[in-house]
Amino acid sequence: MNDTWGNAGYALSLGQYDIGVLDGLRTATRAALRREGIYTVHQLAALSVEELRRFNGLGKVTAPQVKAHAQAFVEQRPVWMNPRLPSSCQSGFMFDCETDGFSLVPWCFGWADSDGALHTAVVSERRRSDYVTLVDGSEVMLVPNSDVLWELFAAMTTSDGCPIYHWGHFDRGVLRGTAPYDVRDQLEDRLHNLHETFKRTVKFPRSGTSLKTVAAHLDFTWSSYQDWMAAYRDYRYWLESGDIEALSRACSYQQDDVRALGLVWRWLVDNAPERVGDG
Repeated sequence: MNDTWGNAGYALSLGQYDIGVLDGLRTATRAALRREGIYTVHQLAALSVEELRRFNGLGKVTAPQVKAHAQAFVEQRPVWMNPRLPSSCQSGFMFDCETDGFSLVPWCFGWADSDGALHTAVVSERRRSDYVTLVDGSEVMLVPNSDVLWELFAAMTTSDGCPIYHWGHFDRGVLRGTAPYDVRDQLEDRLHNLHETFKRTVKFPRSGTSLKTVAAHLDFTWSSYQDWMAAYRDYRYWLESGDIEALSRACSYQQDDVRALGLVWRWLVDNAPERVGDG
């Protein structure tokens, strides 16, 4: 079987999706499946979870997830593995951070409150005021360093100790590695990794579970670009030149990440069945 990937990132075999599009399949597991003549998601979806579990790498947790993902591709719809999780239904803040790619020190935070109001804060050691106005007329808060950035975020998200939703393990790692101890103690227990919730509850007919991939399936588009490095370069250019258009692009990327996170959270809350098999 020749695994040839097209521009869309999907491989086709006999007019059907190749099992290479499925998340959670190790190389050795894919090879074992193919030795048994299982090349496509249609073939895999027809197997029971018990049949899948005889393959090395497909255990009690992984086998149902892989089968559900195959079904999502076959049926071209979301397939639910678990019902709605109460812990992810509580209103809270949507949070995303941008960091220096080398030091991982934050340069920008974006968050939205329960009413959807967006807030953006940027580090600028040479700041002359507390705010800067972007091209679209919105205001971005300026702080002198990352410690103050964390303190500002903590102060503005104290409401009722509600969850702070984020995507992936990265944000928690940045908190642990860069936040002042008192801020870390205040925020860490409130962080809710929505990516893990998504992976446990539903599978989309998409390969991968990055925020960019999941939000795109819900028809969300980024207004400028989808590249964190491009945002960082624009930020650095603004620091050097004062070019407000560069900062506007960088903040637009940050704000779109927050909007995308909120969209996915709302979709999960509104669409998850009360029990598996309802939708």
